[in-house]
Amino acid sequence: MRLPLRCSLLAVVLSSIATAEPPGEGPQLRAVLGSPDLAAPARILEVLFLQGGTQLLALDATGTAQLWDVQRGERRGLVFGPLVLTPAGLRSAPPGRGCLLDGAQVALDDGRLARAGHGTLQLCDVSGQKADTQLPVPALSEDGTALAVAAGTTRLAQGTAFGEVVLLQGGAAPLHLQAHEGRVLALHFLEGGQLLTAGADGAIRAYDAAGQRLRSVDGMPSRKRAHPTGCEGETPVVAAFSTDGSAVVLGTVAGDGLESCPEAAVPARLRLVELPRGNVRWELKGVQASAARFAPDGTLAVAVALRPGEVGDANPSTVVRLDGGTGAPLGRPTGHQAPITVLRFSRDGGALLSGDAAGTWKRWAVANGQETSSATQGQGAILDLRLTRDDKVLTQHEDDTVRQWSAGGTLLGVLVAPPHREAATLSAACRSEEEKTKAALAGMGPRPSPLPVRDPGRYAGVTVSPELAVALDGETVLVPVAEESCVSFSHDGCPSGCHRNYHLERVSLRTGQPLQVLPVDEELLGGCVPPAGGFVTRGERAGMNVWGASGTLAGQIGVVLGKVTSCEATPDGRKMLVATARSLSVWDAAAFSAPVEAVPRRAQAPGPVAFSPRGDLSVDVDGGELRLRHWPKGTFVARLLLGPHDDAPTAMAFTPDAQTLAVGTARGVIYLYALGSDARSAQQLH
Repeated sequence: MRLPLRCSLLAVVLSSIATAEPPGEGPQLRAVLGSPDLAAPARILEVLFLQGGTQLLALDATGTAQLWDVQRGERRGLVFGPLVLTPAGLRSAPPGRGCLLDGAQVALDDGRLARAGHGTLQLCDVSGQKADTQLPVPALSEDGTALAVAAGTTRLAQGTAFGEVVLLQGGAAPLHLQAHEGRVLALHFLEGGQLLTAGADGAIRAYDAAGQRLRSVDGMPSRKRAHPTGCEGETPVVAAFSTDGSAVVLGTVAGDGLESCPEAAVPARLRLVELPRGNVRWELKGVQASAARFAPDGTLAVAVALRPGEVGDANPSTVVRLDGGTGAPLGRPTGHQAPITVLRFSRDGGALLSGDAAGTWKRWAVANGQETSSATQGQGAILDLRLTRDDKVLTQHEDDTVRQWSAGGTLLGVLVAPPHREAATLSAACRSEEEKTKAALAGMGPRPSPLPVRDPGRYAGVTVSPELAVALDGETVLVPVAEESCVSFSHDGCPSGCHRNYHLERVSLRTGQPLQVLPVDEELLGGCVPPAGGFVTRGERAGMNVWGASGTLAGQIGVVLGKVTSCEATPDGRKMLVATARSLSVWDAAAFSAPVEAVPRRAQAPGPVAFSPRGDLSVDVDGGELRLRHWPKGTFVARLLLGPHDDAPTAMAFTPDAQTLAVGTARGVIYLYALGSDARSAQQLH
């Protein structure tokens, strides 16, 4: 019985694969298809521009830092703890060197980073070439909320959670300014010695060198000020000044900022206020920011929570670059905007086809990494994708349809149409209740973000089982066909929902006409096509069922191994890689009585697997790493270490010559790895 579609992405994620690995044996990153976005699975607390704005450093709530190349959209390292910036990217700092990102940070013109400690100003060399410097400044506290440094560290200002600003200039006594009601969010020195401050009370103020207030601007209309209780009004939680002090960006949330207000009409906003007049230049509704910073060229980097209205460190973030003048997003990530669900190489290995959870498939030229064609249908995720011998594309979709496309993305026909409902006659009362239910479900949908952020959680949960089985002769395809019934009734006589049964049909790829109807209602494992026209389905409880071309049950495979998660076969159908939650095993299709060899898996939620066309290599996600194995023994030969701060692998595939491995991720990015001429000699990769 084919179960309803559910979404279940991996809990493990692939670490540091957006940067090329150092020379050596083992898999080497060859290309990245699609432009990744800067993202973290936790709230991003700080963003800093380095090296004249060409590099962006981000720190998340777990204490992990990421460095990104701004122009190329390429991640250049991920580090937990003290870090250094090397020509190869971000690396862990050696003892006594580097920078620890902790608390409010300021990037100085000389390349150092400054932060306040207990009675000290701590200066670190991000290149790691010089040891840390600590300047005694007794008035500084290590729990400040904002910091400003100017004039070669001769002028300092620190804000507190209670609205106070401590102003220090040269050897003069510190000035204590009660600048705001509530938390100080940002501080900035102007060339003339003036100090700009922004606070959680919505005020933006300017002070002269003597600490006298020069002017004050309200960054929010008074009617939008925070309300003492409930979710009325709004409260600023993030602020950042432009380099020249002509503007400040404010990120606000509904209510008082202490509790979540997901039901608010606008749960969060991002607005740019011109200074000194206080005019609002632009405003984005529904954008919840956790950090912001202006680049030297006036562009703006904003860490955006992927689910506005949800507060807390566990809310994932994506950094989006904006035009400071208009608020328009810059550098929209290219490629898929949803998790990759399936990958297939062309017969010659020159093209890669990919499908995603939003219903888009793309064709890529492997030689140059360029997208050559794309097509989208709006009926849910792509569950399977196959290439015919004449280079046409077959796609199966979440709505149980199967479509045929040209290589250029033109729809040629629908091989399997959506199921027809057995419509029950609805009374006026039943029809009214149905409309109420539809309206309630529509109101529960997530609010779309006005910014182009990719959120795998939005499509979370697509469990993909390949269900298109192209015959070895390339003339027909076996497909599941849904039969939908809506005749179940509740106690009040109204239809209580629909259910679907399935049967299999063999369809001619030349004419699109069904040639055979098979009354088999089990999940088709389309990755395995035995010789002689047979097919394989997933057993209802465990193992697999093997069927002859006529639909006669020929036997069962591996019932004792548990529930089968996937099955991949060589192009000739003679070898099959069977994956379960407990093991990986290779079977000889001519003798199904026992596997040739099996190895255990330790992951509770195993991820995707791939089998090389020769049947001698496999790759699988298991227990926190991506493993490359050599068969028939299943010997481990290479690994990609997995960590908690990158994309979850959701699909994988080998080229026909097994020299390249494609890994698709939950963020819609595809990584190509060159495996080398002899993958069996590969060493550990990290």
